[in-house]
Amino acid sequence: MRASRTIAAAIVVAAFAGMGATPSSAQNNPWANFFGNLIQGAMVDNAVKKWNAVDPDVRQCLANTYGLNAGALAQQAITPDDYRLQNQMQYCSNQVAQVRYQQEQQERRRRQAITAAQNAWNALDPQLRQCVSDRGLNADQLAQNGIGPDDMSLNGAVQSCRDQIAQAEQARLRAEARHRDLVARFGSDEAADIEAGRVTVGMSKAAVLEARGRKPDHKDIIPPDDEMWVYDNERISISKGKVTYVAR
Repeated sequence: MRASRTIAAAIVVAAFAGMGATPSSAQNNPWANFFGNLIQGAMVDNAVKKWNAVDPDVRQCLANTYGLNAGALAQQAITPDDYRLQNQMQYCSNQVAQVRYQQEQQERRRRQAITAAQNAWNALDPQLRQCVSDRGLNADQLAQNGIGPDDMSLNGAVQSCRDQIAQAEQARLRAEARHRDLVARFGSDEAADIEAGRVTVGMSKAAVLEARGRKPDHKDIIPPDDEMWVYDNERISISKGKVTYVAR
């Protein structure tokens, strides 16, 4: 339809030129008005088409900055390449390009931050990462926000986990050292009972002290060489330096 209107307009222009029509005679001629409207419609269609091809952000800039509405301009058959819009179009094109460049840079920095955070979490000691997770901090979600384990907002939680892991490691080393000492002094079977806190028949006094971790609350001497050790409600009978029975 638009194409046919444009062709018709061209034909009309040629026809009027051939008939030697003048503007004044056209005003009094209903056919001139008809064909004039037809030409105007074709020009509006052309302007609408050109404005539709303009970047929407540029059109929005024109509206926000200069109050220029693309649709209204098109209805006046004013196209975006009209010389009167040259400065405004150039300004808005530059503004849109600048904003998009800044957005691209911001997105690039965001992606870099996410990658750096993911690498930092992946390189973190698994125990430390698990400890942080146990405190309700999801490493994957944090990384998607560009937050790595060394982020200031996580200093307290991460350091607390490091301290917790260090303390657990120290406790493990102490337990291993104690186990080796107990095995060397009492043998593996008795060492296992001591580590489990069990007092069994045949244990020595030294083994009982190790198993209970303290001296008895009360000690009764039964001549010539028997003893009764009392721990809370537990009674341990010892004869000739060895446990003979345990009553609880």
